[in-house]
Amino acid sequence: MAQTVGSSNTRLANVPIQVYGAQAAVLNGQVYLLGGINCTGVAAGNNGTATNSVLVYNPATNTWSSGPPMPTALALNFSAVTVNGKIFVISGTSVWEYAPPVYMFSAN
Repeated sequence: MAQTVGSSNTRLANVPIQVYGAQAAVLNGQVYLLGGINCTGVAAGNNGTATNSVLVYNPATNTWSSGPPMPTALALNFSAVTVNGKIFVISGTSVWEYAPPVYMFSAN
């Protein structure tokens, strides 16, 4: 379902997949939605599967696009944070760096 933001009555574009347990981070004015449990097409009462997807929301165009996937599927027990123009994804003892203009993940 599309969301209405503030008093401008602008409806946000729907996220392309039904996902929960994802993490979000903002980088260069765009919202990055990372991983989570993909429940697209999953019947009620059944479990979805962890995903390595990276979805990017551009508020200027009100559109979603796909970014390069994470190195592994992550859901629920991980974090994402933006520091110095990079997104860091942290899971257990692993840390991946997502940094433009390369737009790919590298392990640290």
